[in-house]
Amino acid sequence: MLVSDLHGSSVAYGKLSNAIRFYKADVVVFAGDLTGKALVPIIRDDGSFSLGSGVSKYVVNIFGDVKAVDGKDLDKVIRELRGRGYYPFVTDKAGYEELAGNRDRVRETFVKLMINALEEDLGKVIARYREAGVKLLIMPGNDDYPEIADYIRKQASDVLIPIDEDVIELNGYYFLGFGYSTPTPWNTRGRSVRRSLGQGLRN
Repeated sequence: MLVSDLHGSSVAYGKLSNAIRFYKADVVVFAGDLTGKALVPIIRDDGSFSLGSGVSKYVVNIFGDVKAVDGKDLDKVIRELRGRGYYPFVTDKAGYEELAGNRDRVRETFVKLMINALEEDLGKVIARYREAGVKLLIMPGNDDYPEIADYIRKQASDVLIPIDEDVIELNGYYFLGFGYSTPTPWNTRGRSVRRSLGQGLRN
């Protein structure tokens, strides 16, 4: 079975863990774009206490769609965002302003949340595949940061087999993984061939 472009959706990862039964697969190739595309701040707005409601309210801004959220609904909102492949980040106003003014901090936070989510989602997939005796051949794609490629390499196990920039023989077949792309019109964040090979390629 071949899959790609799950883009951090916890729902899609859940389907990945269950699809082996439907397709009766013994080998799954996950061909890149493992992580999502957006960090979504959830800003805590502390107000005065009133009977029947919590102290904190939250404001969520998803691409200009601003919503107020009660504390009791926060977990639901976080689950919905993760299901869509977004990375919710709960903070206060000061934390948001600090983040918004520091691109390096945004990237650092984004990568950390990606890895945390990947660890959770991929961990469930690996556990299911180990029970079923299924191998997962995996590589990052052009939308994945280099840190994600490093993380995947470190997760190699009896189930998870990294194939990026490598050739793997399995069951008499050879798999060559190359998760880079040529430069795209969208300036994808991660891994274009030009950036990976440096001076070797020119216009």
